[in-house]
Amino acid sequence: VHRLGLNVPVIAIHTVDYPSPARRPAYSVLADRKFELEQLNSMRPWEDALDDCLLRYREELFRG
Repeated sequence: VHRLGLNVPVIAIHTVDYPSPARRPAYSVLADRKFELEQLNSMRPWEDALDDCLLRYREELFRG
C-alpha cells in the first residue's frame, strides 16, 4: 500500500484467521539457501520484485 502511495489502513491478521481452502504450515519462509549451495540462480529480493510488479500493473490495479 505504501509503495503505491495509498493512505489506507492495513489491518494485520493471523494466517489462521484468513479463510483459505489451502492448508498452510504455521511458519514458512521463502529461502534460496539451497539454490546458493548448488550455485544456481538465486531469487532476487522480494521487495525489488514487488516494486517491478507494481510499476508494471499499476494502471490495472487502480482500474479494478
